[in-house]
Amino acid sequence: MKLSYYFYESTYDNKVNRFANADFSGLLLKLTNEQGQSGYANYHALSAFGDPPAKEFLQGFKNDGLTVRHHLILQYLQQDLQNRIHSTDALAGAFQIENHKLITDPLSCDKSKMEELLQNNFRIFKLKMGRDLTKESLWLTRHIEFFKANKILLRLDFNECFKIDEFEKWQKELQLHKQAIIDYYEDPCPYEESAWQKWQLQGLALAKDVRFSTEPILTKGIEVFVLKPALLNIIEWLKKLENPKKYRFVVTHYMDTALGVAQATASALKLKFFVKEGLGVCGLLPANQLPKNLQWDLQTRGPHLLFKDDMGIGFTEELNQIAWTSFDGKLAM
Repeated sequence: MKLSYYFYESTYDNKVNRFANADFSGLLLKLTNEQGQSGYANYHALSAFGDPPAKEFLQGFKNDGLTVRHHLILQYLQQDLQNRIHSTDALAGAFQIENHKLITDPLSCDKSKMEELLQNNFRIFKLKMGRDLTKESLWLTRHIEFFKANKILLRLDFNECFKIDEFEKWQKELQLHKQAIIDYYEDPCPYEESAWQKWQLQGLALAKDVRFSTEPILTKGIEVFVLKPALLNIIEWLKKLENPKKYRFVVTHYMDTALGVAQATASALKLKFFVKEGLGVCGLLPANQLPKNLQWDLQTRGPHLLFKDDMGIGFTEELNQIAWTSFDGKLAM
């Protein structure tokens, strides 16, 4: 097997609220067999998330430097290779998956913007919270009637910005879960079994973002698992979960290339095969803009993704035009 790569890096401009001025880098990767057939995958690294930079990650393929993330990428490469060998479209049915709209800065989103989203058939908004909780709380309170009137559901993602007592106080003051506008609260604080169980009994729907395949699977008090294919093989993770029918699953990503979006979507479709209606509205839409040569022909129709008929995770024509560099070193597999 031969590994090739295409390297990219840049900085998000300050128009992107979630990662203002944050560095990112990434790799498009190609694994080619002796018959000249290839499979593809994407590694996208965000400095804000503590991901190893792309060049550093690439060197890990040498010798015995493989981490869990390297093994994951190799799995994606080999799966895509097999799909292309057998002319299997891994994205068939992708349009059936509905996606939420990610709003990285609620304070910059007024009613006119939300009305436009409604016209485009978005019904679930995911709000990134924690930049200014006081102002964000006021914003939520001001828009409660608008959300109710338009049957909008909110996913509030706090990234563990609260302590347990702080979230307890916050949710008692706002009582949003009694307004029928909350789909779930995601990671309000670091997981603590007794607190999360208590909140669940009080009627709060709580979601946990699973970041590592090696971490213990915690379930008490959790209604929704948020899964990122960039970080773990979600099917292998699912096999370790007892009684998966008890939970909802949401697949999201921070992969900003068209290939990365396709890679995450293929994983979501595979998960849907196993959990059926347990797969909820996902977060697979591209959020940010990369250089034009990596945007490719990724189309959306409201909350749905549109992929052209192809093999594997698609974009065969675009991938054939990439100026690939051969990996210098023995590939540890």
